[in-house]
Amino acid sequence: MPTGDRGKINRIARQSPAAGQRVTQGSRVTVWLYGYVPTVPNLVNMSPSQATEAIRKAGLSVTTAAQRVPTGDRSKINWVARQSPAPGQRVSQGSTVTVWLYGPAPAQAVVPNLTNLLPQQAADALRHAKLSLRVEQQRIPASNRSLVGRVARQNPGPGQRVRRGFVVAVWLFN
Repeated sequence: MPTGDRGKINRIARQSPAAGQRVTQGSRVTVWLYGYVPTVPNLVNMSPSQATEAIRKAGLSVTTAAQRVPTGDRSKINWVARQSPAPGQRVSQGSTVTVWLYGPAPAQAVVPNLTNLLPQQAADALRHAKLSLRVEQQRIPASNRSLVGRVARQNPGPGQRVRRGFVVAVWLFN
């Protein structure tokens, strides 16, 4: 019988026939013993050493996933971000709990406004912002001859945050 109480381990949980029943001598009596079934502790926001200690005390083992959970909060880096199985679940003794640690968020860049720039000017502005340029083949009709060859539209738009190295698409006036 499963129990989370280590004090009951290997004690009789129940029996058949029940205590107090009369049976003939030599009859079979079946007993069920308590066995420890640990509850998964909550490891989120613990340091790896704290998590390892909590897991050890519960009679479980721990493994750390290679993938990191991005965070902008530098104080959380290398602390437990999530776990599986979830806290509170009952598992077999010796089971493995996987933890994912926080890691630094990818570097971000703000997309500059490229409207009305020439392609080389747009490429320079994006390079300065640590972004890349892709000129789309489709053209947008210009209402004014002075706009021909300049950026008419961009995606993502100005002011949006993207990861460094992101490719910004532009469409030119024709």
